Amino acid sequence: MMLLALVTLALLTLSTQTIRSSSHESAQAQAKANARLALMLALGDLQKFAGNDTRVTAPANILDKDHPMVTGVWKSWQGTDHETQGRFKGRPIQPDYGAKRRTTEDGGRFL
Repeated sequence: MMLLALVTLALLTLSTQTIRSSSHESAQAQAKANARLALMLALGDLQKFAGNDTRVTAPANILDKDHPMVTGVWKSWQGTDHETQGRFKGRPIQPDYGAKRRTTEDGGRFL
């Protein structure tokens, strides 16, 4: 009778731990799903507010450390020149970035 009581107690303990483990795994899976959704929403907003795919985003302080920590959006190229034939018809042509360089007041160069 004592052996039966010990087996019953062991099975009860095992089932309790299994239930706790499954609820923990369920909460962890839900947290991962929420994090993934938040990341997808943030990326969607960034794409929506940045504009066309011909835009470039970067921190505003890449040119000068005194700029605030915000993200800027720049036009990479206007997208007015497009491929007219072939497999890439309709895609913007990559611009000559060297032609877009300018000089700062202190003689430095940046795009």
